[in-house]
Amino acid sequence: MELAGSWLFEQVTPTQVKVTYRILSMPSSIPRMFTDPVVRSNLLSTIKALSKLAEEKN
Repeated sequence: MELAGSWLFEQVTPTQVKVTYRILSMPSSIPRMFTDPVVRSNLLSTIKALSKLAEEKN
């Protein structure tokens, strides 16, 4: 299975940022019942990594 993800950060107001995460999974012969948990896990691990980077910058 091949996954690709991207983040988009948009300044909404001087104190607010809109964050959009997009993930694309390439078609595969693996049933969704197996791929969906992988996609969700990828999102959660990516959010954790992003949070860690943000904390290090402060």
